[in-house]
Amino acid sequence: MSDISVNIEIDDEAKYEKCFYCFASLSKYNKENDHFPVPYDCGGTQTIPACVTCHDMKDRFPIDRWTIETWTELMVEFDKLRSRTLRILFAKVVCAAMRMEKTRKKELE
Repeated sequence: MSDISVNIEIDDEAKYEKCFYCFASLSKYNKENDHFPVPYDCGGTQTIPACVTCHDMKDRFPIDRWTIETWTELMVEFDKLRSRTLRILFAKVVCAAMRMEKTRKKELE
């Protein structure tokens, strides 16, 4: 297992009432604890609050199964990514997803 540890500081208790990803208000009915930044199956122990929808998109829906609408939304939001590292990560993820889709299509032929 991984011994990577990253400290995500959340100073204000009120921040636990919002999804870490989309900032939606959380309740006991739609709040989950997402292992971040290290996944549970890689030894992660730290969690952040997430709504069920965001947690599903992150962990339960493979990226190669995301809809064209999701990819379109990402492209529209791309200008908001101000960090060089985030833009590179985004580009790598898009490339990986497209390669997975290409491979999947070839396997189906």
